[in-house]
Amino acid sequence: MRGGGRDRPYCEASLRGSALRDKSLSAMRQMLLELEQHNPARKGHGERVASYSVATAHKLGFNEEELFAMRIAAVLHDYGKTRIDRTILEHSGQLEAHQLVEIRAWVVGSASKVSKEVFLESVEPIIVSQYERFDGLGFPGKQKGEEIPIGARVIALCVAFDVMRNQQCWKLAKSEEDAIADINRNSATQFDPDVVAAFLSVQPLITPIDL
Repeated sequence: MRGGGRDRPYCEASLRGSALRDKSLSAMRQMLLELEQHNPARKGHGERVASYSVATAHKLGFNEEELFAMRIAAVLHDYGKTRIDRTILEHSGQLEAHQLVEIRAWVVGSASKVSKEVFLESVEPIIVSQYERFDGLGFPGKQKGEEIPIGARVIALCVAFDVMRNQQCWKLAKSEEDAIADINRNSATQFDPDVVAAFLSVQPLITPIDL
């Protein structure tokens, strides 16, 4: 497990007892419903990313409260897309660079709202930093390596894997083997090598069976 950047930002003094957890989960479900109604093509994406993220984080040694925050951040990592015109989200081709910037800006900008709605300040830095890259070439702060919150490093990889494995309106799905090959190719550039190792150790156990 990596040390730097792992400064326990997820432990919330206010998150004590089942009542507040229930409120957090209720808010999460409502926000997820809003997101999936706005962008039906991505239904199930948030929960799949959450499954991958929580399993990977558990492998990395996250405690119970950190895992709880990871689940909520992963489920709602795309919540900002509720502010994006559906014609852009459902565009059948590759998006223009300015459209990608707009989407990412709304997603990052939604982090504060998400954290307040679910009563967890710790989800904000995870959502804000999900587009950062391990090599420092990401968005929005060009954070590098362990400067990036560990939760964001986990979600970045898990989102990428799920997007590769599922058909989008603008691309076909990749095979599991090709998706894993891409993950390995981008280890230490786009993705944290420790997160890659943890993910690959749990991925065969949690990937949905293709029917």
